[in-house]
Amino acid sequence: MSKRKGDVAVLKFMKRGWEPEALINWLALAGWGQVLEPAKLEYLNKHRLMRSWKDDQGTLDHARSIQSLVRVAFPSSQQTNSEYIAKVIHALQGRVTVLKDVPSLAPYFFLEPDYSTAEAQVMRESMSKDDYREHWPFSIASLELN
Repeated sequence: MSKRKGDVAVLKFMKRGWEPEALINWLALAGWGQVLEPAKLEYLNKHRLMRSWKDDQGTLDHARSIQSLVRVAFPSSQQTNSEYIAKVIHALQGRVTVLKDVPSLAPYFFLEPDYSTAEAQVMRESMSKDDYREHWPFSIASLELN
């Protein structure tokens, strides 16, 4: 994109997960004399993704496009179907800059919690039995995404 130091091909940006429309807008800004700032590309890409997620089909299309990436990242997960991933995308709106980041932003949606860790034990012991009984079913119901 430039003869100066740090030259990067547009295709490399696309392989990293940047949306083509965001790249075009970013490059158009350069045509208007703007400096190509990575932060501006991040803004444009996030904005493009969030606009496409306003309709369920757009979210589902994006979920399908990263389904294999999620399956590779979480091979033992039972939650790698595109409908589930679409719901995860909805939950992460505002945090996703590049679609390929979904698995790293939210591994807790795809992995079973490990209740044997010291942190889990401390949390469990900090709750009274009544609080635990009252809130646990509600927590399960609110997290159920299927």
